Amino acid sequence: MSELESLRIDKWLWAARFFKTRKLASEAVSGGKVHVNGQRCKPSKEIKIGSKLVIHKENYSWELNILGLNNQRR
Repeated sequence: MSELESLRIDKWLWAARFFKTRKLASEAVSGGKVHVNGQRCKPSKEIKIGSKLVIHKENYSWELNILGLNNQRR
């Protein structure tokens, strides 16, 4: 199976199980709760391997480095 080059941030957040639906992921990105490489972005932003994410959800905060992309929910 070949790896993807890029993937929409809202789809990746859903596939990585940070949000139960893509709509919730999209709303979080639009609301400024997700930053890619230190900048706010739109839900259609393409992320790539090596991107740095900061996700704020409820009382939690995650800082992630993207090591691989998968568009299937696992």
